[in-house]
Amino acid sequence: MKRTAESELDDRSRVVCIDAGGTEFRTTRRTLLDSARQFPQSLFSELISSMEQQQQQQHGKEKLYIDTDPELFRHILQLLRRPTLAEAGTPPGLWPEAWRAELEYWGLHEQCLTVEE
Repeated sequence: MKRTAESELDDRSRVVCIDAGGTEFRTTRRTLLDSARQFPQSLFSELISSMEQQQQQQHGKEKLYIDTDPELFRHILQLLRRPTLAEAGTPPGLWPEAWRAELEYWGLHEQCLTVEE
């Protein structure tokens, strides 16, 4: 089946549910697709691939489970939504070591930590 520009746009605006350590987050598929392009070495590139396979198996229902600290993931998701936040350094209330480890886990450390150092 050939996809139209309208169906691709609709697909990119679809809401994706991410269960991060028991806390549910919602974002658009577009946010994840854009982050995979902006951070090609990140774990989000792998998530996009996983989502596409899962979508085919579950007929469009997109829900991902990630075994991570939801408080840290909240800040990672915000960073994906607003990449310029990388310039702000460690989010308030977080230990710099924990933030650095989370950025490294997601493969975002090269782009984000160079700003902070």
